[in-house]
Amino acid sequence: MHATLLSVCLHSGERYDFEQFFLRSVRNGVYSWYRRAGNVRTCAIDSIPEPACDIQPDDQYVRFETQVGVHKALCTLRDDDRQVLMLSYFDELSDLEISERLGISHAAVRKRLQRAREKLEEKFLQQCQ
Repeated sequence: MHATLLSVCLHSGERYDFEQFFLRSVRNGVYSWYRRAGNVRTCAIDSIPEPACDIQPDDQYVRFETQVGVHKALCTLRDDDRQVLMLSYFDELSDLEISERLGISHAAVRKRLQRAREKLEEKFLQQCQ
C-alpha cells in the first residue's frame, strides 16, 4: 500500500482527474498484491468491485496548502515572470492591457505568460517531490 501511495504522490501532478487516478492506482495495487505468489485469495480478482470514494478532502486544507505552494513557487520566479503573472491573474488584466502597461507587444505578453506559467508549474511540482 505504501508503494502505491508513493507512486500516486509522485505522479499526481501529471493527472488532471486526481480522484480517478488515485482510485485506479489503489485498485491496480490491490490486483498486483493478489497476483503475487503466496498471497491468500478469498475471492476472485475479477469479482473485486471498482472502488468508490465517499471521502471528500477537506477543501479548505487543500486550498490553503495549494495557495502556500503557489506563493512559494511564485516567490522563486524572476521579477519579470512574477510581474506578468500577477498582472494577469491577480490584477485580472487582459493581455492587451498588460502589453500597454509594460510597453511590449501583445504577442510578447502571451509568450511571457506562457513561459512564466511553465516555470511556475515546474517550481510548484519541485516542491511536491
